[in-house]
Amino acid sequence: MVLLSSGQGLGGGDSGTTVSSKLRRIFLAGAALTIPLLITVMVLAFVVNFILQAINPVAAFVTAEFGVGADRPAYVMELLAVLTLVVLMFVVGLVAETRSGDGLERVFDRAMARIPGIGSLYTSFNEMTNILLSNDADGDRIE
Repeated sequence: MVLLSSGQGLGGGDSGTTVSSKLRRIFLAGAALTIPLLITVMVLAFVVNFILQAINPVAAFVTAEFGVGADRPAYVMELLAVLTLVVLMFVVGLVAETRSGDGLERVFDRAMARIPGIGSLYTSFNEMTNILLSNDADGDRIE
């Protein structure tokens, strides 16, 4: 470890930056970029797994009761269920964006807030969602 503690700079002794401090900065820069990426991937994997676990019984029910997709692999039915969920989100968003949707959203929020136990949880997630959606990439507020 003589090299790391010798005080010699990386540029032949001119810069005053030791090898150990340079390596430490490189490692910290890599960690600063890698850790958020890994956490993001883990959260996305959790969300996708959660959605698939919630949708799998619905896809199995539709297959069993109506015979829809009986000859298709399970992942195709799950993908179709996810796409249906995305379309449902767009329809709900479309309703929420109409003028009467504002009143509908307020009524729904108040009704959810009144449910004991669930109300505080819903209100917390609703506020977090509003904060996240209020700051898009351009800095514009989504109203």
